[in-house]
Amino acid sequence: MKTQKVAVGLTAPNIAVGDSGVLKMALPQKWHEYDALYLTATDPHGRLINRWSWNIVQPEELKNRIVKNTQDEVKGVDKGEFLLLTSGKTTAQFSKKTGLLTEVKVGDKLVPFTNGPTFVSDTLTFKEISLKHSGNKAVVEVSYNKSPECFARWTMLPGGWLELDYQLHPVGKTNFAGITFDYPENLVKGATLLANGPYHVWKNRLKGTEFGVFSKKYNNTVTGETWDYPEFKGYYANFYAVQVQSKELPFTIVSATPDLFLHLFTPQTARFARGGVAPAFPSGNISILNGISAIGTKFTKPEAEGPQSQRNDYLPEAKPLVGKLYFHFGE
Repeated sequence: MKTQKVAVGLTAPNIAVGDSGVLKMALPQKWHEYDALYLTATDPHGRLINRWSWNIVQPEELKNRIVKNTQDEVKGVDKGEFLLLTSGKTTAQFSKKTGLLTEVKVGDKLVPFTNGPTFVSDTLTFKEISLKHSGNKAVVEVSYNKSPECFARWTMLPGGWLELDYQLHPVGKTNFAGITFDYPENLVKGATLLANGPYHVWKNRLKGTEFGVFSKKYNNTVTGETWDYPEFKGYYANFYAVQVQSKELPFTIVSATPDLFLHLFTPQTARFARGGVAPAFPSGNISILNGISAIGTKFTKPEAEGPQSQRNDYLPEAKPLVGKLYFHFGE
């Protein structure tokens, strides 16, 4: 994100108790060239009341700043049981039996980012996998036996960035929807996140976070039992990018699609959790989701907490859910 900041002082209208008014903001020239707008409210003593944020930059624009190609050659190779995509030092391996990413190597170093994309809350049967070339790009496309078309399409870009386009079409009520991957939690040291933070969210508790860059050290906070906040694990809204720091090689995921969520490992359930405070999470531990689950209370399930707490409901005639992501492995 751009680091230049412009502060604009505002005078709030004189509003009586229980009344409402309009706050007029004199935005700087070329405000649309900035990345985010923050509005901070303080009391007469300068103490913070609240801060709101609105992202200005869109995911596709930010992706163009981060994802850069090189002049490296791109290769796609059929190795019998596997298809390989290679450029620079990066090689990605895909199973011809399942269509899943099974291995990533950077030079001679293995990155255990595997078993994806697995589609959650959509029953798909693997159909076929194919390898194609397009200019200095190589493409692995995975199709499934379901209509309308559901697919995962991996493109190796010159230099080692992997582009993933996916499409799924869940029908009915579901806690969450999207794709998921596996990565060993015991290797994780922390993450740098560009999204709404620094706290995690639920479908029915999206307010209170801000759009920005947050450096988060790994912790295993268990709500109600431990108090190391902000918590590391959980759902993050308005997902733009994340770099996961590891005891081995780090990896980066960048979104070019608005309104996605990041599932960054699954919080541990408290020993004495009751009622609706232990909602479902997707399988796998790093997921990119188009919809997430709600949370209830000690006394009620999420569905009893109002309209925002209902499960995601996808109609048969609705458009498929889509996402475009970019992956980079190593520094």
